[in-house]
Amino acid sequence: EEAIVERTQRFVRILHQKLPDTFFYYTAIQKAPEKRARWNVVDAVNRVLDIFPAEEQRQARLALADSIEGVLCQHLVSSADGKGRVMVMEIGVATQRFRESVADPEKTVLLQEIVDDGEYYGMKTFEQDAVRLVMAGRITVDEAEKVVSSASDLKVALRRSGYRA
Repeated sequence: EEAIVERTQRFVRILHQKLPDTFFYYTAIQKAPEKRARWNVVDAVNRVLDIFPAEEQRQARLALADSIEGVLCQHLVSSADGKGRVMVMEIGVATQRFRESVADPEKTVLLQEIVDDGEYYGMKTFEQDAVRLVMAGRITVDEAEKVVSSASDLKVALRRSGYRA
């Protein structure tokens, strides 16, 4: 957790150096109305970029691609024992391919595929993390379904991992 906080602080400092009006950017993300119950890595990157006007999009994409270390999306769900909450995460790590996809608007849609295939680099999707947590007995399938994009894909992934309800 300490490393995540440190990287987040570093990212904000870099953004402050490279992008104009970082305070506006940070405030806009915090105060913008929530339109979706959950965000994935692609949603998070697009939301950051959507803050900038069209004439600044190219510069913002390049600056973000140059400075980004990763993207962490998280959701808290009820633990299987009902005694607390468990964090389910989606993590995108800024590999060269990840940065290129942030920089190029035509490739941004590839970010989800990069995260799907990026386990070697420490990346994981909500589905992958939810499967891990269900298999470990930390969350229930019902709770896992709250954070994934497809309940049927989750069930297939659980079966492939050897889960039997």
